[in-house]
Order: sequence, then C-alpha cells, then structure tokens
Amino acid sequence: MRCKLLFVKAFAALAIAQLCALSHPMLGQTSHAFVHERDVNGRFPPGVDTPRWSGRSLLGYELDMTAAPILYSVDRNGNREEYVLTLPGVSMVSIGAMAGGADGAIAVSGGAYSSDAQITTFFAWISPDRKTQIVTRIWPYVAEKIVIAADGTIWTAGFLKNDENTKVLVENQFRHFETSGKQLAAFAVRTRESKQLLSNGTTYSWLGASSDRVGWLSNGNEYIELALDGTEIQRFDGPTDLTEAPVGLRGAALSADNEIALGAGTKSGLSVLTLDRKSRTWNALLPEEKASHRVAGFDGTTLITLPALEPGGVMRRYARKDVSARPVSRADSAGRR
Repeated sequence: MRCKLLFVKAFAALAIAQLCALSHPMLGQTSHAFVHERDVNGRFPPGVDTPRWSGRSLLGYELDMTAAPILYSVDRNGNREEYVLTLPGVSMVSIGAMAGGADGAIAVSGGAYSSDAQITTFFAWISPDRKTQIVTRIWPYVAEKIVIAADGTIWTAGFLKNDENTKVLVENQFRHFETSGKQLAAFAVRTRESKQLLSNGTTYSWLGASSDRVGWLSNGNEYIELALDGTEIQRFDGPTDLTEAPVGLRGAALSADNEIALGAGTKSGLSVLTLDRKSRTWNALLPEEKASHRVAGFDGTTLITLPALEPGGVMRRYARKDVSARPVSRADSAGRR
C-alpha cells in the first residue's frame, strides 16, 4: 500500500512539472519569447486608418472616398510601393478592407458609387507584379473583411442585403472565391454579436489566415477557426475582461503556425495577449511596457507591432525565440502552492 501511494505522489509531481513546462500549445515541451529584432520606418501618412501586416508587407490606403484611392504597401525593409485603384464608370470608391498574399498579391473589398449615385459592392484582386487587376461585383453581398488564404484563394466575411438595399437578409456570411471571381462557397457562421453595436458580427471584426486555416474574431468577442474547406475547427471565448468589444480590440494577428495575438484594452489596462488553446485562456505575450502597441500582424512567426500611429512611425519586429523549459525546482513548486 505504501509503494502504491509513493507511486501516485511521484506521478502527480511529474504531471505538474510537465504542465508547467507546456507554456505554448503548438511547441510541445518548449516555451518561447518574442525578442525585439529591429524597427522599420512604417512611412505612415497623416490621418491614416490603421494599416495591417498581411502576407509579406504592411498594407494601407489613402484618399478613400475618391475616384482613385491609393493602396500602399511597405515591405520588411521599409520600401514603399503605391497602386492607384480605379474602377470603370465609378466616381467614388469606399475601401472596406485589404489583405496581402504570400506571393505579394493584394485583395481589396469595398463599395463603389457611379456618377448617377448607383451603389454596388466589389472585391478586387491585384497581381504581385501589379499588371493585372480583376474586379468582381458582389452586390447585394457586402464584404466587410477580406483575407488571402495560404492556397491563394480569397475569403470574405460580411452580410447579404436585398436588392433594394433596405434590409439585411443573411448576417455573418462568409464567401470563398477564386482570384478570377468564381465563387467557391457561401455560408453563414453562428457567433455572438456585439451588444454595443447591435449589428452584424462582421462589423469591426478581424479576419486572418495561417498556413492551414482562416481565423475570425467576431465583434462579440468570439474567436473561430475554419479549415480551408469551410468546416469549423474550433472556437474560443475572447479575453474575459476586454473593455466593450470591439472597442477594446487594438489589432490582431495569426501566425503561419497558428499563434493568435491580440492588442487589447482590458479593464486592468492595455495588453498584447496570446491564446493558450489547451487551457483556453489569454495570456500576456509582450511585457507590460510594450502593452500599448497595436498588433499589425505576423510575418511568418515574427510579430509586427505599431508603437505609435503617426507620420514617421515605425513597425517594430519581434522575432520568436524558442527556449527549452527548465526543470521545476522545489522552490518553484513551493511558490506555486
């Protein structure tokens, strides 16, 4: 009987030590930290909407609500490229969302107005060499968010209206397209919606992609992952103390290997958080002094943040460094009791 008790105690101690070592759900017996690598000039224009890192560059736009908005990208070395978006027969374009592909392609969604005040919605795919632009009209569907998946196809999240533009018929509708504009799928995703906004769950939400899935953080503070065939993988509650989602959201990102990062305004202050899928909890990703940073995206597994949105502001790059978990000492164990 004594031997059995000793075995149980030893097994329990080993299990506790292993649990403490598993600080990251994707990395087994190792933990990791994000180390400041370098700053890159973000070359933000004044009064800009928050840009995001998507694919292989930081993306943003200027001159919105004009006939020819400027789409810009800033690469890893601070080189800026501009592209003027023009649509035939359109007098004003309203940009809704932008995304980049791993090959450098750009996708953009929004609304367009003709000179006689007719409205339509669209998404455009722009080739990596910027020589080809394919525009697809999607009205009465409204694509509020857009992302280019790892296979090069385009995913959008939005809602379906009637032709008369008087009511919403389907909320939280996802549509999947080829770059040619051919629709591959359309389906609604169940989620909580923001009590503050009282609107479709895609408004002020976030949509991203990794090497094998699409991730969506709805405005009701629910994070949902979908496989590239549209089936749901899993879903999680967002941070419990987020201040009135989506107002508390300060950017989000999904790495190539599925680490999710959120810039969050919480009741205890600003934080940059990551999801531990195993415990279903959100934990600090960056130290407290970096908590005010906006999360712009992941470049592979390198985290990109924006310390300040101002002309001349920088993109801050944090490289992920894996660290072998050290054994749990007796003092550590005592301190956790």
